[in-house]
Amino acid sequence: MMPTTSPLFDPVLTAFAACPTPVIATDCQGRVRLWNRAATELLGQQEREVLGQSLPTPSEAQRQELDLNCTADLQDVGAHDFLQHWKNKTGDTIRIRIRVTPWFGPTMVRRGAFLMLTPVPAPGLSDATVLDAERTGLIEELDRARKQAYEAQRFRVLLEAAPDAIVKVDPHGHIVLMNRATETLFGYTREELLGQPVEILVPATSRGAHIGQRTGYWKNPQTRPMGRGLTLSAVRKDGTEFPVEISLSPVDAGGEMRVIAIIRDVTERRRIEQEMRAMEDRFNRELKDKNAELERRNREVEEADRLKSEFLASMSHELRTPIHTIIGFSQLLMEEIQGPLNEKQQRFVNHIHHDSQHLLELINDILDLSKIESGSLELQRETFPALAEMRNILEGIQQTAESKSIDLKLTAPEDYVLHADIRRFREVLLNLLSNALKFTPRGGSVAVSMSPASEPGFCRFAVRDTGVGIAPEQLDAIFDKFYQVGSTTKGVREGTGLGLAITKHIVELHGGQIRVDSSPGSGSCFSFTMPLDSGGRW
Repeated sequence: MMPTTSPLFDPVLTAFAACPTPVIATDCQGRVRLWNRAATELLGQQEREVLGQSLPTPSEAQRQELDLNCTADLQDVGAHDFLQHWKNKTGDTIRIRIRVTPWFGPTMVRRGAFLMLTPVPAPGLSDATVLDAERTGLIEELDRARKQAYEAQRFRVLLEAAPDAIVKVDPHGHIVLMNRATETLFGYTREELLGQPVEILVPATSRGAHIGQRTGYWKNPQTRPMGRGLTLSAVRKDGTEFPVEISLSPVDAGGEMRVIAIIRDVTERRRIEQEMRAMEDRFNRELKDKNAELERRNREVEEADRLKSEFLASMSHELRTPIHTIIGFSQLLMEEIQGPLNEKQQRFVNHIHHDSQHLLELINDILDLSKIESGSLELQRETFPALAEMRNILEGIQQTAESKSIDLKLTAPEDYVLHADIRRFREVLLNLLSNALKFTPRGGSVAVSMSPASEPGFCRFAVRDTGVGIAPEQLDAIFDKFYQVGSTTKGVREGTGLGLAITKHIVELHGGQIRVDSSPGSGSCFSFTMPLDSGGRW
């Protein structure tokens, strides 16, 4: 038997397959290629019984007449009609009018002929009347068939253009439709797949389970992905398996349910996912190792920092004892209790006393910094008037200001009561004033002011000078440890660069804030806030 052509692969055949009028299609050799349901209802034979065979006519003469009409060149003649007597499904002889029309493929190549069968009504009507009625009905059916064929052709174009494999399966699990992407993906030709069980595309180890799943699906067919939560695989003609995603959709094909399966090859996506998981695992391992290394280094840094702080604190205490001795004896010499000093001796003793005090200040700075970094610096808070302390500090540096002819001003519209560590407050204000005097040239001015802060419960202090100023790129680092802004008015750097760092820590320990506004040649303004007592003012 010759291979049959499924009606689902030709738009015109698809249309006539669902036509309510009995329709038979034959190829150019007279073999049946379509026998629709209406023809089965009229004549009794099933399509599978006659596909690929000659027309089942009652007599040899009728067969020859049919062959002559069906195989004749109908290009110019078009459709024509003739009468024959056939057996119906009950075995009775009935009179049938047969209308023959040419069957052309999509490229206008003739494929065969269509036979539209119409039982002739009971006697009483003339052949002409019957023929006219049949012709009108057939024309209407043909118009409907052409419209259906057009829609089927559009469907076919979309089907063939789809990037995913599309397979239609009948209730028995046989493949009745496929697109070009299916051939490409699985390596089969259409002829090799049509009519085959769909399990041909399933790996051998999964076919038994798939049959059961397919049977279960038909009990409740619905549009859904296949194998939720499972990893699905398909198999090619050459036996290679590959991962897929499958979506199922039930469709009604002329009263018979079919299932369309859309199959997508996800090999590349799975490969990328595996690479991403491998990269993520590798990254997590490396991150874990780095975190462990970082934690180890942090412990080492913390230990080194602790040892450094302990060393600095110990050395500071050890160094302060001899420094105090030097300062004390230099003061005794300066007082000339043990006898007068000549001018040169007096100058030498002054240098010793001055540099010893400077060294003591540096040692105190280092000691304070070590306490701050170790968290052992504790504030001794008390209540005191701010204005009185500010005046005492200004009196202490007045002589230094006068030696450079710097005008020292104090602006305090009200006397505020602070709740702070008085010694640390003096240290902050004195540090800022000392810096202002260092960086302000002779004949300049330094102004100290006190005013309410924008933050409730705090008082704002500002030290403004007319000094050399600070470059914008240095403002962010000015409070860093050991950072020195630039040369003083003497052209040298003085101190260790710890003063502003310590000042910032002390202010922040009080809950306040410190900031600087400056530009080169326009001076600087350092401002900080300190907490007020609940009374606020003296």
